Amino acid sequence: MQTETVLITVPQDSLSILIPDDKAFRGNEYLPAKDLDRMVKSLLGDQERFIDFQNLSISCLWKKKGGTSKGRAVLAKITAVSGLLTHYCKEDFVISFSADNLIAACQGISILPHRMAEALCFHELCHLEWDSEEGTARLVGHEFEGFYEELQKYGDVLQPLRKVREVAQLPLFGKVE
Repeated sequence: MQTETVLITVPQDSLSILIPDDKAFRGNEYLPAKDLDRMVKSLLGDQERFIDFQNLSISCLWKKKGGTSKGRAVLAKITAVSGLLTHYCKEDFVISFSADNLIAACQGISILPHRMAEALCFHELCHLEWDSEEGTARLVGHEFEGFYEELQKYGDVLQPLRKVREVAQLPLFGKVE
């Protein structure tokens, strides 16, 4: 019996992020996501939209299994740290990135392209809204299962946004076919 070795070359820029596979979790449900932490901090510092949130403590984690919501794979989720967790956690918010679902979204490859990672971080940060009466940040829902500013900045890099582009027929992205 002959076996054939096939070498798959994955185009990756130096900014792509390695997604931990099942083995990397070693029985844990979460792992630190330092590259994504840096990306979130960079977005908070670079984007006018997030100016009110620069002093928030936001931490990123890889989650082994992301699950689904409304029948769709959850790629990332921002959570407010509250209640009992405030005793154990110094962060104001935590963003969890679903390793299993992201690997599936990247066609089985454990490499998250930089632009997709940044779009996910931006999307999760768009869930933050400043409550000037309370003087604090709070979580808000989607404008359309996404955010208009996200669509302007990243186009349809995330699959669900393609339908929005087609329906809205935004000239920003050229012709709709």
